[in-house]
Amino acid sequence: REYIANGIDAHKISGYDGPVEVTLPTHQRPTLVIRDHGNGLSRADMQRVYFSYVRSTKRDDDNQIGALGLGAKSAFALTKSWTVTNIHDKLKYVVASVNDDYGAPQQTVLVNGVPTDEHSGITVTIPVSERHLAHRWLETAHSLALWLPKGSVSINGAKAERHWTADTT
Repeated sequence: REYIANGIDAHKISGYDGPVEVTLPTHQRPTLVIRDHGNGLSRADMQRVYFSYVRSTKRDDDNQIGALGLGAKSAFALTKSWTVTNIHDKLKYVVASVNDDYGAPQQTVLVNGVPTDEHSGITVTIPVSERHLAHRWLETAHSLALWLPKGSVSINGAKAERHWTADTT
């Protein structure tokens, strides 16, 4: 939910009207992937906001979903390591985030500002353990999409069709 909300906010800021793309884990590909097509973040903003606790650029903005600066670290609920691919101003950054043996998050820059023609945005890639694969991912994703802005998320390549407003008058 946190990464999707960040993506929806990024789309709103950048003017991108497509959905945040969610690819759910399967036994064949045990990875949760959330991709937005916003503006991405500068390297300084990634360090200052994305990987810092309780820092947010949204705190004083009632038009965005997030505000506490904790969501970007929610992958640690599923795994000890995950990656963020960030494309901003035609530069690509890839950062691996790992909880060390003491539970403290550490980041390693794998790709540092390499020129690219890829579309801007952020992709969060979270490996999912066999234990977590038993979760009902598709059902949970569609339940979450019910409450997000209509058309703001696609799940496994298809826009979420059901929305809480469908049965209201």
